[in-house]
Amino acid sequence: MSDAELATLSAGTGVPIKRLQEMTTGATMARMSERIQEWLLTEEGQAALDQLRVSLMRMTHRAEAGSRDRERCHEIAEREGLKSIDGNTVYVTL
Repeated sequence: MSDAELATLSAGTGVPIKRLQEMTTGATMARMSERIQEWLLTEEGQAALDQLRVSLMRMTHRAEAGSRDRERCHEIAEREGLKSIDGNTVYVTL
């Protein structure tokens, strides 16, 4: 938001320009980033971060396993002469 737009909004709402500037997306995100950094230094924040790491590792392992399963299914389908529509669904041509 430009300075002129802030001035107009301030005049129309009675909210000081400084306060409006503090409500911009960039200012809000900067405050959030600071608070997250501070929170991550606490025991609670470290525990949450550790839990997030474990969850992400599990998701990664599941995705990798799913990819390997799809590759195996595709190899079997090709070997058996099955046709693949989308890499997952196979059909037999007569």
